Amino acid sequence: MSDYQHLSKATIARLPQYYRTFKQLQLLRTERVNSQELGKLTQIPAATIRHDFSLFGELGKSGYGYAVNDMVNFLADY
Repeated sequence: MSDYQHLSKATIARLPQYYRTFKQLQLLRTERVNSQELGKLTQIPAATIRHDFSLFGELGKSGYGYAVNDMVNFLADY
């Protein structure tokens, strides 16, 4: 999973911030979060978040958001 070749330096730089935010949400027992909510927490535009995560395939679902535990496990590999 650690194939960074298709990722921009900017995306790679944001991954630790995403991971920390999802870990915080996990501690708060949040089950899912959408890109708008995640954007407010990270100060990263929701469109950027959706673009970054789209580079990894389908991680979230429209109208549902991202499963926090799944995202923590996924991002831990990066």
